[in-house]
Amino acid sequence: MATTKQSLSILKPAARYLRHNHASVFYRLEDLYRWGQDLRRFRFPLHDSGCSLLDYALQHKLPCRVFAPATELDRPPSSGLSEDMAMIGANWRQVTSEDDKGTLYMAQLRSHIRHPIEAAYRVDVGTCFVSSHGDLVLAGDTPLRIRKQSETHHSRGIDEALPVEGPVVSLLSRFATSFSHWILDSLLKLVYIPPSERAGYRYLIPDAERAFLLKYLALFGIREEQTIRVSNWVQCEALVNIEVAHRSNMPHPDVLRRLRSEFDVPLFGPGHKRIFIGRRQRCLDNEEEIVRIAGDFGFERHYLEDLSLREQIRLFSQAECITGYHGAGFVNMIYAPKDCQVVEILNPAKWDHAYVRIAAALRFKHWHACVDYHPGVWDGHMDPGRWAKLLQLIFKKEGGHETHY
Repeated sequence: MATTKQSLSILKPAARYLRHNHASVFYRLEDLYRWGQDLRRFRFPLHDSGCSLLDYALQHKLPCRVFAPATELDRPPSSGLSEDMAMIGANWRQVTSEDDKGTLYMAQLRSHIRHPIEAAYRVDVGTCFVSSHGDLVLAGDTPLRIRKQSETHHSRGIDEALPVEGPVVSLLSRFATSFSHWILDSLLKLVYIPPSERAGYRYLIPDAERAFLLKYLALFGIREEQTIRVSNWVQCEALVNIEVAHRSNMPHPDVLRRLRSEFDVPLFGPGHKRIFIGRRQRCLDNEEEIVRIAGDFGFERHYLEDLSLREQIRLFSQAECITGYHGAGFVNMIYAPKDCQVVEILNPAKWDHAYVRIAAALRFKHWHACVDYHPGVWDGHMDPGRWAKLLQLIFKKEGGHETHY
């Protein structure tokens, strides 16, 4: 009997834990106890260094260079209509549960936030292993990970890493197959490699069929034969690792300024074009009506997939104001001139702060308008009355007013 009671005393808290954490627990069990060759991962547990790559390089005297020191990004509140916030407040519980954003995520949109920005730097690592997510591991009895991009706790597949000879530059990151992440997290690293030196490297890129990967590399003078597609792990003989964004979609402001000079984008305006970014997928169901209202304020719609990369850069380098439904097209604001304004139509169910931060880094004024809330869907419906009211407020037209709470 005593044994039974002791067993129950152990099982009850275990059952309670499983009940409250069942999803993550069972997914972890599934991940750890797969059949066959996956069991090899137990031979290669990862030990994280606990410090940044730059700190590690300084401690171990690896060749390194700091391009821009650590700083802070002062992010002013995004401006919008109070009735948008009232609409979100009426659906607060559902909004804050979307995509694990957290209870304060939407409130932060109207908040003043100061983000720490780590230094932009280069480290010549030498021999190491690199994963398809950009994890950087030094070999040993227990592999030491000094750059963590993935969420894994093991180095599964590292024993099958493909050898790569000669100097290589890693352009890998966790979300590099996404257009905006490719530019902000990966491609911007090339700004810190002088054009005269780019032909002397090969480049690690994701093993994915994404046309924009090679098209953007071509803008930097890098040919397809210089690339190495990475699907799992590679063992590099001489790795050059450049850091520009310690947090995804948050590059150092210095690298954004350098990118503009790379493409001969004028640093100062004034811009004269009002650009509406059209979308054919994940779009507004009443986009035609919203575009028509925006047209009354001088906006022209552009579908960016119909333009070459050079044409996109040229278009946005003339922007006075950029608007449209939240999506990767907004990354093109990095080419816009000084004093550009950004008006982002947001879906409370599907969005993030990325372009609010980029606007702050470029010192652009950021506005937002919220579509009607429908949980769990990308497409949205923008209320025409609220949309017109916001544009009147932005451009100081008759009828533009706001009641702040």
